[in-house]
Amino acid sequence: MKYNAVIFDMDGLLFDTEKVFNKAWQVLADSQGLVLNPEMLDNLRGTSGAKMLKILTYYWPQSNEQFLMKEVFKVAEKMLKENVPVKPGAPELLQFLKNHDVPMAIATSSPRYLVESNLNISHFDEFFNVIVCKEDIKNGKPNPEIFLKAASELNQDPEKCIVLEDAIHGVKAGLNAKCRTIMVPDLILPNEEILNSDVLVLKNLNQVIDVLVKNNWV
Repeated sequence: MKYNAVIFDMDGLLFDTEKVFNKAWQVLADSQGLVLNPEMLDNLRGTSGAKMLKILTYYWPQSNEQFLMKEVFKVAEKMLKENVPVKPGAPELLQFLKNHDVPMAIATSSPRYLVESNLNISHFDEFFNVIVCKEDIKNGKPNPEIFLKAASELNQDPEKCIVLEDAIHGVKAGLNAKCRTIMVPDLILPNEEILNSDVLVLKNLNQVIDVLVKNNWV
């Protein structure tokens, strides 16, 4: 079966930025006199909006969650201004898809200003026809809204789109959107639910090219 488009997550998939966000949360916690639980970091990955607020409220019930949610992206942006660490295989995969005239979209829980900054610094901005960010949706991952919107803006049926994700919330969102979902794990390995689902788990983005060619998916 041929697929018509590829939808990318950003943090932890295209860019090695999850570690940057770990540092940003620590800086923010220290500045506010809060204790950072590593479990909270794992739960936050790939989330935004109400889901993120709920997690922050659970771990930091006495804090200003709205302020913290906005501030962490500002702290991360400062860290990423000089260099955005690119994940292995990302440039090759993007060029491969471009060479095969495959439309591409970004679907990320990060705010647009940070997405545009990362894409500009990495020179990846030329590859993407569509960018869907946290401001563009009401429901964050694992709700499928972000991938359904990306598919719609690409003028494609979700079932004809491939979703590439690194985080469990994002993988679930891809499945919920009925997209062909591929997981390239970053800091968190797939759980039993994902391993028992129709998700292809790969080690890196270079393997994605091999899978696309072998299965004649593009």
